[in-house]
Amino acid sequence: VLFQFVTLKTSAGDIRLKLYKKEAPLTIENFIGLATGKKQFRDVRTGRKMKETPFYKDMIFHKVHPQLGIQTGCPWGNGKGWPGYTMKAEKNEILFDRPYLVTMALIDGNQNSVGSQFFITTKKAEHLNGVYTVIGEVASGVDIVNKIAQSERDALMRPVNPIQLNEVIIE
Repeated sequence: VLFQFVTLKTSAGDIRLKLYKKEAPLTIENFIGLATGKKQFRDVRTGRKMKETPFYKDMIFHKVHPQLGIQTGCPWGNGKGWPGYTMKAEKNEILFDRPYLVTMALIDGNQNSVGSQFFITTKKAEHLNGVYTVIGEVASGVDIVNKIAQSERDALMRPVNPIQLNEVIIE
């Protein structure tokens, strides 16, 4: 199978993603493992190692911007959180030459800091080429991505009225 489809169930509506298993196999395995609870992570509140618990349950979109995109996957809700481990960003040749592409976020731009945070672009983002890796695209729900990206936000680019990623459904 070359692709993995997942649905992001959000408080604003559903976003279906087509993830590129061939182009980013380790990253997709990590994402799916966190989403299903099959990958161990560290609970940020207790410090306990967790497994059999979906990591992405009830997280907020902590960064939204109509000219950039939407970001979630931070257990702290501030863009600095992680699952208790990091991995090196995989490289592929897919360019940010169109909107609605999916990439894992890098903590402080460090190539060895991929963990749990991911974002979806809302515009062509060629400035991300060579730094971030495209791991998928929006298959449906572009209207929901835009709705989230255009929500009223504070100075830190967080939605004034929190928008949640309730869960990730693996197809």
